[in-house]
Amino acid sequence: MAARDVAETESLPPKVAPGSSARIAWFETLAAESERDRPAPEVSLPPPEEVRAVRGRGQVSIAWSPVEGAAGYLVHRGPSRDGPFEAIDQGGGDVLAVPQGQYLDTRARDHDVWYAVSSVPTIEAPTGRLSSAVTPQPGQAAGRIAIAVDAAEVTGPVEKPWRPIIGSEHLALLLRGAGPGGHDVGAELAEAFGIVRSELGTEMVRAHGWLHDSLGVYRDEDDRLVHDFTRVDAVLDRLLGTGIRPVVELSFMPRDLASDPGVSVFDYVGIISPPRDI
Repeated sequence: MAARDVAETESLPPKVAPGSSARIAWFETLAAESERDRPAPEVSLPPPEEVRAVRGRGQVSIAWSPVEGAAGYLVHRGPSRDGPFEAIDQGGGDVLAVPQGQYLDTRARDHDVWYAVSSVPTIEAPTGRLSSAVTPQPGQAAGRIAIAVDAAEVTGPVEKPWRPIIGSEHLALLLRGAGPGGHDVGAELAEAFGIVRSELGTEMVRAHGWLHDSLGVYRDEDDRLVHDFTRVDAVLDRLLGTGIRPVVELSFMPRDLASDPGVSVFDYVGIISPPRDI
């Protein structure tokens, strides 16, 4: 065989055994050649510019100029221009990044306080470089407001400014029994859904975490793959019984399917690595 024929033969996709998929064989070849599972390069973003802070009554307002490519920003607070700075947690705990300014710090109790902001390419990315630190400038002088309400006068119905959808903890909690203090967690969560349905007119709930291992949709068992929707069905039955419908979000990655189960976010360990077998 000529050298040219050998080169052309080596560039072709492998021969496919009868009954197998040519498409799968071709993508396996591409995967081996492209190293598609290699880690993504780290992204470094500059900190925001034009950071400014203004003190008000009960809060400090922090604003900044946007940074191209930023998925969010971390607002830091410190006791002096030189820090030390820590990302502000207003009690959320899980995600401290905010999508944009203006940010209101309602926990600034000290008079001498400084702020710096960093840009992040993803919400779970580590803290980047901090902006120049600023201290709050005095805001508008506090004034007094007098409001008179005539409760006997009917002006018309109040238009709902919200969409009929709410967020929630993982709906797997609808299947939980006794929790802290002996309270029936599932029953109380279902009762809460019923209340927001009847009193606020809520129609839908963001239902995330369907592939989290708390619902056991996917697992490896004795070298076979098991898909089990028993707990998902039970959650849906209880949720629909409250009058609220789910907006289903397919997340996170089942542990037995994850290429790296150690890559996760949040306290409840939401695995976010790609599947080990696409």
